[in-house]
Amino acid sequence: QMGTAYFDGKEKGELEELAKESELKLNSLGNVNLKAPELFEEKKKELGEVQGKVDTLSFERTAVISLMDEIEHKKLSIFSDTFTTVNMHFKKLFGMVFRGNGELVLDESDNPLESGLSMRVRGENEKRDRYLESMSGGEKTLLSLMFIFAMQMKKPAPFYILDEAEASLDKSNALKMADFLKQMSKNAQFIVITHSDAILSAADVVLGVSKGDDGSKI
Repeated sequence: QMGTAYFDGKEKGELEELAKESELKLNSLGNVNLKAPELFEEKKKELGEVQGKVDTLSFERTAVISLMDEIEHKKLSIFSDTFTTVNMHFKKLFGMVFRGNGELVLDESDNPLESGLSMRVRGENEKRDRYLESMSGGEKTLLSLMFIFAMQMKKPAPFYILDEAEASLDKSNALKMADFLKQMSKNAQFIVITHSDAILSAADVVLGVSKGDDGSKI
């Protein structure tokens, strides 16, 4: 019995040419890697493991960023609370020594953690604010002491030791410091090393120290 062949209307020559082209393409592919299916499964497994590590790292990165944001928020909250409290104490201490208003101000209130800190004061009869940079040496010394004690009052200590803190003060400012320490001594004890008559006259107890050949004597 004769078989029947179908060529889709192509001539024998066309089919031979198509066969040659197909053979060339097959030859260009090179040798067939019979282990390809096995290697594919291995690479697929490796890819899955790497993707799992990437997912884990992505999750950990999100967690770290969240923790950083939380810490930054806490830093800002603690700083703001501390600044408000210290500023409140500073205003109170300023009123003990000067007439007028004095306060702490942030140079960049919108970015407090990166901001500088300034002292702004206005005397009772003054029309303009003044800042620490434009004040006298005596005023700077007194305001610096106030700033230190304003911070200390956030967590007070039972006693403080001052070593010739009034050294740069004239008589008038030394009297202001003496009055300031007198008022502060209601809540804490002050041990002050000084040569100032103004400070000595305000003290509750004065101990004279002299140095002899056999050492210091009180």
